[in-house]
This record gives sequence, structure tokens and C-alpha cells, in this order.
Amino acid sequence: MRDKRDTPMRSDAQRNRERILDVALAELTRCPDAPLSAIARKACVGQGTFYRNFPNRESLVLEIYRHEMGQVADTAPRLLARLPPDEALRAWMDRLAEFAMAKAGLADAIRLATSAPDGPQKPPPPPSPRPRNCCCAPARRRAPSGRG
Repeated sequence: MRDKRDTPMRSDAQRNRERILDVALAELTRCPDAPLSAIARKACVGQGTFYRNFPNRESLVLEIYRHEMGQVADTAPRLLARLPPDEALRAWMDRLAEFAMAKAGLADAIRLATSAPDGPQKPPPPPSPRPRNCCCAPARRRAPSGRG
């Protein structure tokens, strides 16, 4: 029997998960101890769908963080495809700054979720590996040598 993690999500299930993450980010940034039932209701999913994806507050908060970091990292190749390396780096750093500002609002939710009486749960697996220095590699290839 195949492991559940090896099976790709149905498109509707993926949309539900994305909607939960979007709503949860907004709600937990606004109110760190927002009820999970309210998040599920605002995301237009049932309790079963919500808890199947996120069994507890901590798993939700950690996944929001992982998801947002993945989006920041995924921005780099798209920027490099349409901008010169120096402009791509500048635009990516703007995106990183936006991410950092949003996380300031989520910091209390992270603290609350990871300070459970029985200690934090095992974190979700890290996002898929991305090439290191993906923003810098093309710039190094195109940069003048500086030797005259």
C-alpha cells in the first residue's frame, strides 16, 4: 500500500489547503489565538478537512511559515527569468522584506503554538531542496571580470 505522503493531492484538496493557509495567515496575524474553528469557517472548509490537513495549531502555524518561505524562495527563478541579475536580486530582497514584515505579526502565534505544555511537536518536513545561490549564480556568470 502506498504511503499517503507519496500520493499527490487532488486539485480541490490542494485549493482547500491553500485557502486554509491564506485565511490562517491573515487571522493569526490579526489575532494570534484566533479559534481554529473560525479559521476553518472563514476558509469555507469543514472541521474534518481542516483537521485532516492540520491536526493542531502548531502544525498549522509551522506550515504557514514553511509555505511562506517556499513562496519567497520560488520567487527568485521567476525574477531571474525576466530581469537582469542585479534588478532580480533587488526585487527578491523587497519580497524578502515583505515576508519579514508579515512574520512580525505572526510571531505571537508562533510563540503560542510552540509553547504548548507538552512541548513543541515534531515540525513538518522541510520544503523541497532548492539550488543554493540561485539568485547569484547567473550574476556571477554574467559579471565582468574586473581585470583590465
